[in-house]
Amino acid sequence: MPNSKAYGEATIETGTASLNSQIEKASMWKDFTALIKIGIVNSNLITTFTGIWLALHFSGQSFLNNLDIVLFTVIGSSLIIAGSCSINNYIDRDIDHLMERTKARPTVTGKIVPSKVLWLGLVLITLGTIFLMFTTMTATVIGLLGVFSYVVLYSLWSKRQLVSNTIIGSISGAVPPLIGWAAVDGNLDIIAWSLFILMFIWQPPHFYALAMRRVEEYRA
Repeated sequence: MPNSKAYGEATIETGTASLNSQIEKASMWKDFTALIKIGIVNSNLITTFTGIWLALHFSGQSFLNNLDIVLFTVIGSSLIIAGSCSINNYIDRDIDHLMERTKARPTVTGKIVPSKVLWLGLVLITLGTIFLMFTTMTATVIGLLGVFSYVVLYSLWSKRQLVSNTIIGSISGAVPPLIGWAAVDGNLDIIAWSLFILMFIWQPPHFYALAMRRVEEYRA
C-alpha cells in the first residue's frame, strides 16, 4: 500500500511549486509592462492608428489592401514607444522613489538590473525602427525624432531643469499620428499636421492638471 501521507505531502509540494511558478511568471509580466509603460504604449497606438486610418481615407486607399503597412506601422510604433519608455525608467530610477505612483517600479525596487532595462530599451527601439523601415523613410525618421524628443529633450534634459518640461515632452506625445500618416503617405498633408497640433495642444493642460493634484510629490 502506498504511503498516503507521503503522497499527500508530495501533491501539496507539487501544487505549491506550480502556484509559485505561476505567481513568478505573472510578476515578471507585470514588471515588464511597468518597464515599457503599457498604458502609454496603448494610448499612443490609438493616435497612430488614427493617422493611418485618416491617411488611407483621404488618399482613397483600401485598408485591407494596405494591411501589411498597417501591421508594420502598429508593431514598429509600439516597439519604439515601449523602448523609449524603458529608457525613461532607466534614467529616472534615482528619482522615481520620491513619488507614490512610481516608487514600485522594478527599476526602483531593484527587481531588475538597470543595465538590462537600458538594453531592453535599445533593442526595442532598434526592432521598431526596422519595422517602420518597411513603410516609408518619412515614418522612420519621424519615429526616431519622437524617440529623441522623449529620451533626450524630455527625460535627460528638461524634466530635471525646466517647468516647461511638459510642453517639451508633448512633442513626443504628438508624434504618433504623424508616424501613422507618414507610413501611408510620406508627403504629409495639412490634416496630418493638424493632428500633431491637436495632440500637442491637448497635453499640457492634461498633464499640468495631474501635476497640480500631485504637487507635493513633484516638489520632492
